Amino acid sequence: MPKILMQPEEHRFLGGRYPEEKKKDTSKPDGFLIYKMALAILCTSMMGYGYWDQKTNPKDMHGSHSYTDYVSNWNDISCTAWSIINAIVALQPAMPTAAYGLLSGLNAIAPTFSCGVALAFWTLLPAERQTTDIVSLHQHAFLAVITIVDLFLVASPIRYFHIISTWIFAGCYAINTMIVYFLFGEDRDDVYPFLNYSEKFGNAVKFDLAMTFGLQTIMFSMMYLFSKTKFWVHRKITAAPAVDSAGESKTELLEKDIVNYSQELESDL
Repeated sequence: MPKILMQPEEHRFLGGRYPEEKKKDTSKPDGFLIYKMALAILCTSMMGYGYWDQKTNPKDMHGSHSYTDYVSNWNDISCTAWSIINAIVALQPAMPTAAYGLLSGLNAIAPTFSCGVALAFWTLLPAERQTTDIVSLHQHAFLAVITIVDLFLVASPIRYFHIISTWIFAGCYAINTMIVYFLFGEDRDDVYPFLNYSEKFGNAVKFDLAMTFGLQTIMFSMMYLFSKTKFWVHRKITAAPAVDSAGESKTELLEKDIVNYSQELESDL
């Protein structure tokens, strides 16, 4: 049966030292911990600055929207939580299973949601709302880059079961926008041109469903394939046999590798 949750030994750089090795040899600096702590400080600082910026310099059309009305801010919060939990687990690997379960979900949500938010921002919003200040660039570009680079560097895999966490998170945002509309009316409606419940409720709900189960599925599948391909390439580079098996050509060996890779994908579904 394939593993579902992240394992303690997977919380490290790809090809880096295992937590047990770090305990035995404390003379070397823990580069992974330093990296995760720096990431947590960066994300927390930028989220705090973004919150302050929105309070002192609101950019919404009506002047009545809250910080939590925006999907970009939801993503900012999730990425900050992702970075903090990663740093805590790197500092103290002997965490309960629930912590690794939470981290598994956040590791899937962070790159998937960041890339989805960036794509939606630059392709769906009108040009006059595509701001390029430091907060906007952080939320709609830098977070996508940060999470993709992190996915490339770390040894924790994304498993296909984790797609459920991205659906839940995106669904929670969609439900939040509807609850806010029903409670506060038009003052908090129309946070985006395509989420206008008061005038086009049916279209807004359809958009919510498309973003939750359509865009998130596409973006997650890309992250999943990227993760699987990364590990496959790493294994080929680090464990390639010096001598080919008897009677097998390079082409035959490559075909075997591709078949094995396909079987790995199928077993993870």
